[in-house]
Amino acid sequence: MIIISLCVATFHEMHAQKFSLSANYLLLGPRGKYAYHVPDELVNHGAGVQSKIRLKNRLYLMPDIGYFFDRDHKAFSNKNAVNPSEETNSYTESSIRYYTANVNLAYDIRLAESFSLLPFAGACFLYEYTQQILHFKGEGVPSQSGGGNVDGYYGDVKEIYNYPALAVNFGLSAEYRLDRHLFLTAGVKYLFDFYETKNSSFPCLNAGVGYNF
Repeated sequence: MIIISLCVATFHEMHAQKFSLSANYLLLGPRGKYAYHVPDELVNHGAGVQSKIRLKNRLYLMPDIGYFFDRDHKAFSNKNAVNPSEETNSYTESSIRYYTANVNLAYDIRLAESFSLLPFAGACFLYEYTQQILHFKGEGVPSQSGGGNVDGYYGDVKEIYNYPALAVNFGLSAEYRLDRHLFLTAGVKYLFDFYETKNSSFPCLNAGVGYNF
């Protein structure tokens, strides 16, 4: 409900004030993960849309949404849980992706007729979705019926984890105007998670092209 209200308010402001839209490539740097078996150093690439809405003078509201594509990771285990002296083909396969929504306040510092810097700060909602599948296979497992050992065993265990998180972010955005409407944009920010500081992320980069309405 909060997100819907925010979207409605943003849509109303966009029609009431001068605004722009830009499409961006996103890069989320290494960060701690809520899900286990997923290494922190995985980097996520994504795509997003950002708006810039003029509130007053050089003060702007900058909401944006983003999606970071799936990243896969495999963790292998060479030990048999029943007989540690034997090797197995067991491994854990993890897939992780993110959704983000941000609302920032920015101040336009005009350095030249066609170039501006916009320092900003605001709130971030980050949603981490992780799917993990444990593939296991081994040898020499005792038979449940007591009739000796079976030749081997195999199976899959699938688990899904959903982790919503609220954070703050602050950073710097730059715009270079190509003409009255078109402009190039790029930015860098730091995402800080108060609840799990190890999950904070830097850098979070964006680069794209936009249109002034």
